Amino acid sequence: MIATELTVAGAAVALAVLGLWLWLWARAKPRKMKELGFAALKLGVGALLAACTGGLLGKLAGLMGSGSNMAGGLISGGTGGLDGAIASSDIPPLTPGGAIVTVLLLVIAVAYIVISFKERSGGEGGGLLAIGSPVMSALLMVAGASLALTAGGVGLLNDSLYGWVNGAGDSVFAWLNGA
Repeated sequence: MIATELTVAGAAVALAVLGLWLWLWARAKPRKMKELGFAALKLGVGALLAACTGGLLGKLAGLMGSGSNMAGGLISGGTGGLDGAIASSDIPPLTPGGAIVTVLLLVIAVAYIVISFKERSGGEGGGLLAIGSPVMSALLMVAGASLALTAGGVGLLNDSLYGWVNGAGDSVFAWLNGA
């Protein structure tokens, strides 16, 4: 649980990143459906980072939310129209087993980013904002962490992702404890 509130400008930035990725994916020829799954993985990992209560991952998620707010403030030019806070709710804590699954998913996401970067640097290219580029992957994680700070994001994720991760993680944790 991080203490960052998302401003309207921060939410606009997170939604713009998501929209930009979808636009790039829709224009790609041929469209690869597996890219949608990997984008969902990156968004989900960002949302799971927002549920981390402390440590390095919690601080990282706090920086992600603050970064969206700061970027939104800079982009809006300080007009004041986007300064209000979005309604927020308490993010449910991860169980110890949920934290294990979160770290595993983070490792998978980072491994995919590294592998896709090595494949692209072999000649396919695409620039900084290509669908599988490390920059776009990091932006998707920031968008996931930022949107998880909203009341709507918490409601959606509490019924789906957080429950699944805690449930799967509790099974792993019980197995590790010999139960």
